[in-house]
Amino acid sequence: MKDVMIDIETLGTRPGSVILSIGAVFFDPKGGIGAEFYVNIDPEDCKRLGLTIDQKTIEWWKRQSLAAQNALTIDRQPLYDALMSFAVWFTSHNGERVWSHGANFDQPLLDAAYNVIGREVPWLFWNSRCTRTLFDLAGVDTRKMSSGVKHNALDDARGQARVVQACMQRIHVGAPAAVVVPPSPIVNAGDVFA
Repeated sequence: MKDVMIDIETLGTRPGSVILSIGAVFFDPKGGIGAEFYVNIDPEDCKRLGLTIDQKTIEWWKRQSLAAQNALTIDRQPLYDALMSFAVWFTSHNGERVWSHGANFDQPLLDAAYNVIGREVPWLFWNSRCTRTLFDLAGVDTRKMSSGVKHNALDDARGQARVVQACMQRIHVGAPAAVVVPPSPIVNAGDVFA
């Protein structure tokens, strides 16, 4: 398995926000879940390193389940240790593609956090994948799906991986369609710049 679904819980929605937890699972988009990763991060350490807190997000957390809130308090790690543990886990299992629920949240916030500790994310930027695009293309409404404790990063990562698998089954019925690209006319550079 080369695909990893990641989910993070935070105290803000922009890159540079405090990260509270990282959950991740290796999975095969065609089926199967593999190795899992979960770590809670010390918000005070994040703030000390310059990450920020958004008051609206704190208010949002107050409306979430106690199970989700309490899970964030167990065995908190310094940001550097948590991010390096995730990087070691990712590379030791030969991770390649990284999926997250939206192109503008989990991955950009993790990228900013790695920058704060002077490191880079452990994946190549062209291997980023967005579940929201896939779910939309497959016509899947995720509001009707749940897996475990909502807003627990590991439970959410597992659930999102399973929905990707369901979408892939819906999209790839039978053999993949061939992509036909019509030949383009040969253009003389002189014609374009004349």
